[in-house]
Amino acid sequence: MPKTASEKCRLCAKLDFSDVLLKHGPQGTNCFEGEPCHKRRTYYGKRARYNKSRREKYRQKTGKSPQTIQVPLPKTTWAEVTFYRETKNSPTHAIALEVRRSEWDDKQQKMVERVLVNHPPFHAKGMTEAIVGKAMRDALLKFNEVLGTRLTKYEILNERHPSLCPICGR
Repeated sequence: MPKTASEKCRLCAKLDFSDVLLKHGPQGTNCFEGEPCHKRRTYYGKRARYNKSRREKYRQKTGKSPQTIQVPLPKTTWAEVTFYRETKNSPTHAIALEVRRSEWDDKQQKMVERVLVNHPPFHAKGMTEAIVGKAMRDALLKFNEVLGTRLTKYEILNERHPSLCPICGR
């Protein structure tokens, strides 16, 4: 069985390198080990990509590659929310909202994704969960009004560290 992922290292991989040194370096927990930690951070940050390529290589090696077909797909529209917070349980620092559309491009022969409309990021400091929820619902209703769509929820939830907040510009 593979070793379970370290929650501490997974959260560390989301941080900016200067924050890593402050939090886990000599002034912090002193658990930063240099090269091993660089490799671990890279692995956790690109884990999905590494696993995907590993599966593809295995399929090619064993001859079990799935047959690939290309079919033009219909346009899809969805709403995304980005939370700037340290963990799911920690307070939300800021929130950014946007609506994206994916559509088939005949020239490139692939799906192309673009942002249709966005709500600028806003700080959620001091806001209760109910106020944040209402602001997100109001933004979704406004997106529907502007685009003429019927989006009912945020399909994709992204999470970023507060040090990457676009409002603070740290």
